Parts: sequence; C-alpha cells; structure tokens
Amino acid sequence: EQVLFHFNRQREGGAVELVGKAGEIYPHVAVEPAMLASDLKARAQVDPTGNWLAEAEASVEVALKIAPMLPEAYRARGGTLRLRGQLQASIDSFLTAYELDPATGRTTALLGDVYEQVGRPDLAIPWFEKARHRLTQPLFADNMGNAWTSLTEYDKAEKAYRAAVIFKPDLPVGLLGLSRLALFRGDYESARNECEQARAKYSQNPEPLEMAALIEFFTRHFTEAEKLYRQAAASNRIGGIDSAGSV
Repeated sequence: EQVLFHFNRQREGGAVELVGKAGEIYPHVAVEPAMLASDLKARAQVDPTGNWLAEAEASVEVALKIAPMLPEAYRARGGTLRLRGQLQASIDSFLTAYELDPATGRTTALLGDVYEQVGRPDLAIPWFEKARHRLTQPLFADNMGNAWTSLTEYDKAEKAYRAAVIFKPDLPVGLLGLSRLALFRGDYESARNECEQARAKYSQNPEPLEMAALIEFFTRHFTEAEKLYRQAAASNRIGGIDSAGSV
C-alpha cells in the first residue's frame, strides 16, 4: 500500500502486479481485491491508457461480496466514486470506512480532501487534523494546504506546502501549492519560479503544465495559456478533478 503514496505510473504498475499476484494466491481474502481496487484507481489517475477505473470498481464489488463490512473496500469505493466526480457519494463511502475503522489515518485524510473539493474547507481541516494525529508523517500536508488556501489562511497553507515538499519528494504538489499561493498573493514572478522548478523536476507529470497554464490564464496571457493547456491535455486527455480550481 505504501507504493500508492509515490503516485507515479511506473510504481503504480508495480503495485498492481504485486497485489494482483497476492489475490491469485489468496482468492477468498477480501483485503486483496480491496487493495487491488485502490491501486487500480490510483493508476487510473496517472495512466489514461487503460480501463483501470472500471477494473477497480469490479474489484470493489468482489471485496464487498466476500466481506460486506470490510473498511478497506468502502475506502476503495470512495476513491473510485471520487475519481468519477461523484463527490457526495464518495463522502458516504469514506464515512462508512471511518465508522468501521476509525483508527486509520488515511481514511480521515481522504474525507478531508473530498470535503475541501466540495467547497467545505471548514469541515476538511478537522479531518486533516485527525489524520495528522494518526499518521507518523504528514503525507497529506499538501491537501491540508489546499484547505487552508481556500480559507485564505495563506501563512498556514505555506507551512503545509513546505512540509509537502519534504515528505512528498516524488510529487510536485508542494511546489505547485507554493506557486498557487504566490499567484493568489499577486506575486506572479514567484508563482512562475515555483512552477518552473516543478516542471523541471517532474517533467513527466502534467500537473506542473496545468499550473503554468493557470498562471498565464489569470495573468491574461491567453495565447500562452492555451498552448500550455494543449500540452497538458495531450499528456492526459481524461483531465481530472484534481486540477487547481478545476479549470
């Protein structure tokens, strides 16, 4: 499961293979298809070439058939619903997972993330705080930064994003959060600088391109923004709800 936090195409593929083999060895253990569903869902976010999300949904149903009260299965279902854009339904699934296993930090963090996405950062922050007390590392610091940003608590958001730079070195989320903060503060030069660092370091990830396009969009350089959006779309045509501002 730790492979999932790296969130890149190569490692997601390795996780799918590992968990799939475990499911073949233990076909009647519900945790295996639930973990496979979570992995397939994560791979769907970084690899638009396969039918990963549909496969994830099928694995969730297998897990729930074997063990209808398995929290991992409800967490996996919440993840697939979230990726489908059915955010309120995903909250219901995550809440069920939390009620079945309230000690798991990942579920509380996912609840915080979805509440932030539905426009309730005030509800997101308490869930992120629960996650912070349950996890040994701030693996969801960038998500908390997003919630603080939505509440215009920029100093708290900056602290969270800087933590994400340290604890999520495989992802551009910390640098992109700092770039977005600079954009909101009207410091366009710093916004571009942080974004350029992310583009240089994470050249295979479309998110820095999306952030670069957003900067040019809000600074009214529409021709340059269009070019960047086209580059981002070419690398990931399914888009996604995780783009900053859902633009």
